[in-house]
Formats: sequence, structure tokens, C-alpha cells
Amino acid sequence: MMRVGMSNPPYLLRHLDDFAAILRHPNVYEFVHIPIQSGSNRILNAMQREYTLEEFYECVHRIRSVVPNVTLATDIICAFPGEGEAEWRETMELCDHVRFPVLNITRFYPRRNTPAASMKQIPTEVAKRRTSELTEFFNSYRTLDHMVGEVHSVALLETAHDKHHLVGHTKAYVQVLVDPQEARLGETVTVVIMSTTKYSVVGRVLRRRCERLLAKSTMTARQINWRSLSVVACFVSAFAAATAVAIRKVHAGRR
Repeated sequence: MMRVGMSNPPYLLRHLDDFAAILRHPNVYEFVHIPIQSGSNRILNAMQREYTLEEFYECVHRIRSVVPNVTLATDIICAFPGEGEAEWRETMELCDHVRFPVLNITRFYPRRNTPAASMKQIPTEVAKRRTSELTEFFNSYRTLDHMVGEVHSVALLETAHDKHHLVGHTKAYVQVLVDPQEARLGETVTVVIMSTTKYSVVGRVLRRRCERLLAKSTMTARQINWRSLSVVACFVSAFAAATAVAIRKVHAGRR
């Protein structure tokens, strides 16, 4: 699987339809990182960004219309020089509107010999407050809870930071944690999502063929009690196998 790197709105807008089509390719993750930095056009202009808030929204809305499950990541710089309360509120409104699953929050620090370094700086206490406010807001919502019960095929290619779970990713590049007792590193497995956190989901491996077949049936994953699935599905499978053997014996006896 391939994951597309960071792309800015001016370049995306030139090829937006083609880019959305690429994300739908089976070998490309439905993930895109579009840095916005601020929700205020005045601040974007001060940053010398070559795009507007409206152009950013166009990228987001058009990509989501074609790839509904896309994972959107962005970056926000808090307390850029000249950012007043009105501009900061615009940034908060942007984040509230889009509800980014991935949000990289940075407090502005001046770099030597850059235009921003010579501008009047925002007081440190204000910068800290804005950074904390956005961080608290980001932690106040969850974007993965709807995935409970979904079935995904994931390649387990790394070990989690907890040094225990194996890690795979869904098509939308959502991190899936799998117990190493259920699979081996390097395997591609079918999992059902059992629980979620802010940043990842926990999957249970569907090893038995009857489980995988049931997952692909007309029943939706959320209609299945996955904790009792192994017992029920495999009982049905065993019953069907026993019935087939009995039928063959009956036919053999009639010959």
C-alpha cells in the first residue's frame, strides 16, 4: 500500500479530481495531509501562504464527496505574529467545522532571519493559552467510534509503541492494534473492530473460514455479536459437515 505525502491547496486544486481518484485506488491509502496553518485569510496572507481558507475548504469538501472515509490531517500554528482574538476564533471555527482526525498543533516560535521574526510577537501567556485551548478541543471529540463492528483486511507490518500489539492500517490509514497471540508480524489478516480510542482501533482476528464468510454475508457487521460468533458459526459449520457425511452414507447404502 502507498500513502500520499503532504500536499498544499494550490497544487491539489490543479489536479483535485485526479487526486481523489488516486485515493480510491485499492493500493493507495485514503489519507491526505493538507496543512492549513490558520483559519484566517489575513494571517495566511501574513504567512505568505499561496492559498485562502476558501480554497482549503474546496479541497476538503471535494475530496470528502468522492472519498467519504478519507482521513484528513492538517497543521495549525498558534499565535503567529499579528494574530488577534478574531483571527484565533476563525481558526477554532475551522477546526470545529472539519473535525480533523489528525491535527498537528504547534506554538509559533520565531526563526532567525525570517520576516516573522521581526514582527511583533504574541505574548507567551496568550500563545500558551491558545495552544492549550486547541489541544483541549481536539481531545474533546472522537472520530473512530463508528468503526466498531466493521471488518477490515490489514497487513501487520510493525509493533506498537506499547511493545506488545501488532499494528496494521485500514484503507483510510486508521491504526489497527492486534494481539500478537492472534497473528504474526508480516501477516495479512481479516479483523473485526472491537473497540476504539482517540487515535487507534483494536481488532480481533477472524481466523475461522466460517467467521470470514459470515462477515462477508449480507448481514452488516454491526448486527453480529462477535463474542459469540465463533461458537455459533462453527457449530453451524460442523453441523453442515456432519449432515453432508450422513447424506453420503445414505446414498452409499442405496447402491
